[in-house]
Amino acid sequence: MTDQARHPERSSALTVEALYRFVLPAALLCFIGAVLTDWAYARTATIGYSNASAWLLLFGLLAGGLVIAFVALSFLGGWLDRRRLWLTFALFAVGLIVEVINFMIHNRDGWTTVVPTGIALSIIGAVILLAASWLGRTPVVERGA
Repeated sequence: MTDQARHPERSSALTVEALYRFVLPAALLCFIGAVLTDWAYARTATIGYSNASAWLLLFGLLAGGLVIAFVALSFLGGWLDRRRLWLTFALFAVGLIVEVINFMIHNRDGWTTVVPTGIALSIIGAVILLAASWLGRTPVVERGA
């Protein structure tokens, strides 16, 4: 009998961990990219950078929602190291709320979509999400017997 057949919950936990580790960098790259395109817009006033920021925020929010879902699935399944990942989950939730507000700001019209509020929210959200991913750097799945 295979290990997966003896411990199906472990197989599910490893699948959730793999999906988490696949989607997390995509979300972080989108939010860091939004900071960079906001900075470029603030320096050049080229509307393409503002549009790129809005799209990066949208894709980052979609990927971030999946990250939250995978963390919640792991938590509900009892597979998390609860000491650190409660805080990770809370930070991801706060970071995504900041980025949702940022996305709404970026969808306005004019210079104020990015300067100063949009770029500030992009930086704050990216820092919060980087901190959450740093706290969650340990395996999502407990590696028990």
